[in-house]
Amino acid sequence: MNVLRTILTIEACALGIAVAWGYAADIRWWEALGFPWAALLGLPAGLVLMAVSTAAARLAGDRVSFLDDLMAPLFRRVGLPEIALAAGASGFAEEALFRGVMQPLWGNLATSVIFGVLHTGRRDLLVLGPWAAAASLLLGWLYTTSGTLWCPILAHTANNFASMVYLRYFHPGHNPAEPVSME
Repeated sequence: MNVLRTILTIEACALGIAVAWGYAADIRWWEALGFPWAALLGLPAGLVLMAVSTAAARLAGDRVSFLDDLMAPLFRRVGLPEIALAAGASGFAEEALFRGVMQPLWGNLATSVIFGVLHTGRRDLLVLGPWAAAASLLLGWLYTTSGTLWCPILAHTANNFASMVYLRYFHPGHNPAEPVSME
């Protein structure tokens, strides 16, 4: 399985939905992409999200075996360019959809519940749902407070980038001798 291709396909679909839905609902979320300097608050917010999630995963121990069984193997053979591309694509596309389209329609709470539900899939991933919903509440607050989508986009991207780097290079069981290849 090519993890980068899968991630980019999913995020392209999310972005396509955001654009189509935005036009249909007359929500021009792309107009909120102006770049005020307040958007830079997204970078430290994303790193805080990643630090809290890493600490929580360490405290939970075996209860979050999906990190060892599912997540770490996905990123074991990717390099920094692929990680940066995947993190940027997911941050941009998901924030366009969730903050740009869904939050104006349904509010931050309902959007965050949906975000949490969509970040689960298998029974062993259920633990991700509440965490993703809580992170989504912060991302929604960042959007409302900053007035620009760039703030949650940067936070989401920073969180995903740091998380993927951790899984690739620092997660227990990492083998630095493994070749880096996207195939």
